[in-house]
Amino acid sequence: MSILFISIGDGKVKTDLEISEPHTVGGIWPLISDVMTHDLCFPSVALDYFSQSFTDEELFRKIKCPDTPVYIASKNRCLGGAMIGSSPEGGVGTIIWLIISSEFRGRGLGKALFKQACKAYYSMGCHKVKLTASTPEAVKFYEKLGMSVEGQHISHWWMLDFWSLGKLLP
Repeated sequence: MSILFISIGDGKVKTDLEISEPHTVGGIWPLISDVMTHDLCFPSVALDYFSQSFTDEELFRKIKCPDTPVYIASKNRCLGGAMIGSSPEGGVGTIIWLIISSEFRGRGLGKALFKQACKAYYSMGCHKVKLTASTPEAVKFYEKLGMSVEGQHISHWWMLDFWSLGKLLP
């Protein structure tokens, strides 16, 4: 599967989307790590755990799988956001990470990546997309995109609270 690059110009997301070759995957883990550390306040044990799952080699493996959506948003080759999904199970697509660099937030980038993920999962025959969110602000963001809270996990992974959200696809 190719990586989708969403070009950002003058603070607005352009509607023309370019597909790029997977060799440009480098830099996703530093983005995830930065947001996990500074914005989500994940403990270091979580960073250690995820650093094993999101190496460049592992992302290349995921990209080679035709039913694993991975999308990257960039401006002038500067990584601004990423969406990493998993293979569908039982008609449900799972977004593992939808993460936007703090300097790119509020520009429609997260919405564009989410919509692209929904399109990808729908084209794979999925009837639903799901994810977990770790902050009340993220829950509000996903609710604006049509997702519904399906449950809350108190002191779940790494003693952090998480919300499960889902959205039926058209």
